[in-house]
Amino acid sequence: MFPEIAYVLGRAGEHPGVITVGIGTNPDSAQDWVQKRTYLFSASKSDAYIAEGVQASWGGGVVDFLTAIQTEIIPWVDTKFRTRKGDRTIFGHSLGGHFVLYALLGNERLFNNYIVSDPSVGWDNSILVRREAEYAEKNQSLPIRLFMSVSSASTEVDLTTKLFEKIKERNYQDLVVGGGVLDKETHYTVVPTAFTRGMKFVFSGP
Repeated sequence: MFPEIAYVLGRAGEHPGVITVGIGTNPDSAQDWVQKRTYLFSASKSDAYIAEGVQASWGGGVVDFLTAIQTEIIPWVDTKFRTRKGDRTIFGHSLGGHFVLYALLGNERLFNNYIVSDPSVGWDNSILVRREAEYAEKNQSLPIRLFMSVSSASTEVDLTTKLFEKIKERNYQDLVVGGGVLDKETHYTVVPTAFTRGMKFVFSGP
């Protein structure tokens, strides 16, 4: 789906040309897919937040995944393809959105464009809210473009909206931010909409 949307957006002149990279886990079963996804995308192991079919004990692999992206995946892509180094975009939905927010609030600036869809803000008593507050205490700038959205039917629409508004209120230097609530969308239908709008936003300016 994502390569096709990126292709159509390119044909429409919405971006200068992109290479779409997907990172798989080669799961053995549906449960294995959920378990691996939970490990790679969540910042901690916590009983404070349990989604349907998810065990908190599976979590906590975010640092390992970020390290793999930085030391293995990005260098491999840069070697194999004609990339523009330092110009990278990342998209994440649900726990993937949790991962993207965790990454952008870190010290390593691996990407300059971040697209977040229906992030699991409630994980571990809203660990992302605490991470953003810690980032704000030490930093005045956030030199990225961020599109952050949540579906109107999401169970975390209030949590996500509050975090989105807090990020905007900080007035971080060099931050370009957009997004909000996407009406008449569910946690599942919102994915192509969020990706499309996010791509258009992050490539809309200099």
